[in-house]
Amino acid sequence: MIRMANLALAVLLAILAVMALSEQGTIWLTYLEGVAAFLAVGAAILIPARARPFRAMTPPFLLAMLMFASFAIGLPTGAPYWLCWWNFVVGLAFLATTLGGAVQFKLPLLRTPKVI
Repeated sequence: MIRMANLALAVLLAILAVMALSEQGTIWLTYLEGVAAFLAVGAAILIPARARPFRAMTPPFLLAMLMFASFAIGLPTGAPYWLCWWNFVVGLAFLATTLGGAVQFKLPLLRTPKVI
């Protein structure tokens, strides 16, 4: 679940980066979107299917903090408001992915079945 959510959010971040390039958004925030998309894909690839909870939930949590920091820095520096608020929404989605992963590991019905 965590890997698929990371991939979906990586696609969203890539779309936002392309939109920011076409709308001439601030350079630092545009490139941050692209780097975050690559990091989300990398996190999805590096998380094994049967990873321990801390290992599986750390990358989306760090990406959520990165998105919240870019939101907090982007608003007062004059970055486009639509891009700042999308960073906030993506940060909330990464945080929801982290919390969903915590719930997934606590409930045995949501775990991946063991393959014999």
